[in-house]
Amino acid sequence: MFTNTFGRSPISGFTRASDALRDAAAIVLRRDASLELPHFRVHDLRMTARTRLTELRVAPHVAEAVLGHARVGLERIYDKSEAAAEKRAALELWSKALMEIVGDG
Repeated sequence: MFTNTFGRSPISGFTRASDALRDAAAIVLRRDASLELPHFRVHDLRMTARTRLTELRVAPHVAEAVLGHARVGLERIYDKSEAAAEKRAALELWSKALMEIVGDG
């Protein structure tokens, strides 16, 4: 789902993006001495998205598909659906919730 080569390979350059995110967060944190930036990994964004999708009542199989997790058991064998509409709806819900969190919603 996340690619910068039109699906030929997964997106790369996470270190640079992660550093930029930390730098941006540091600017905000300097404005409020009561805030601190805990240890952060890019994977934390995936965990947060998955948790929030659950809180938004997105079906577990759709939330897992959004993250690109493989199906297991018989579902992997028999269900070949890409669930594109469901994933789009889940990401639109998450986008709206995220914009409300950051104050643009």
